[in-house]
Amino acid sequence: AAFAALKDTFVSMGISLDHVHRVAVIASGTLDTLPHQGAQITLLNICGMTHKEAYFDIAVTQIIIPFIALGVVIPIMSMGVF
Repeated sequence: AAFAALKDTFVSMGISLDHVHRVAVIASGTLDTLPHQGAQITLLNICGMTHKEAYFDIAVTQIIIPFIALGVVIPIMSMGVF
């Protein structure tokens, strides 16, 4: 719903909707790493680990790396490479 509301604004500013979509997908990828997320709780139960034992590794692979990727993708898209 948010993209539908902002689509006309992005188009009038000359921003590529493909670029907006790519940035949104990368940026929203970190939302599934919240400690109370169901799949993460299931993963930890299957592995027999606690949040305290595993959350650093989860944070690195699902928060820090995507954040770095987002920091790389936004300038590249701004230059028109994609």
